[in-house]
Amino acid sequence: MTKGAVYYYFADKEDLAGDLQRELWQRLGREALATVDPQAPAIDNLKRALRAFLNGLSNLDAARFFLRDCWSVPALDLRQEHESGVALVETLLARGVEHGELDIPDPEAAARVLLGAFSEAALHILTTNTVEPTALVLDRMIEALAPTLERTRR
Repeated sequence: MTKGAVYYYFADKEDLAGDLQRELWQRLGREALATVDPQAPAIDNLKRALRAFLNGLSNLDAARFFLRDCWSVPALDLRQEHESGVALVETLLARGVEHGELDIPDPEAAARVLLGAFSEAALHILTTNTVEPTALVLDRMIEALAPTLERTRR
């Protein structure tokens, strides 16, 4: 493809990078969503989906470095994708509260806090390419949302 053809489809380098970044994040999101089982407990679904996403990050090879560098470019802020992630996690958390699986007063606040931690975990994995220790920390954070009785059974 010629340079002129690229700029026919994209306004500038940030537009091209943003499109590629969105595609990578959306693909990882679809892979994570595919692991959600509507019949499984909310905690298991959260852990399974977040782990699938994090494992997907480590399998991106060179694209990992691209995504890591995107974090430092303000023009590549993905606020819309972040908000859809909040909505998805909030839905899972609210379902867990309804079924008595989770002990949280505000599913939206919990979703935002979890996604903040998850964003840092993703950046850490993009930098180090070590998934397991980071995923274990997130697992423990998610497990802490369960009522005390449930935690003692696990």
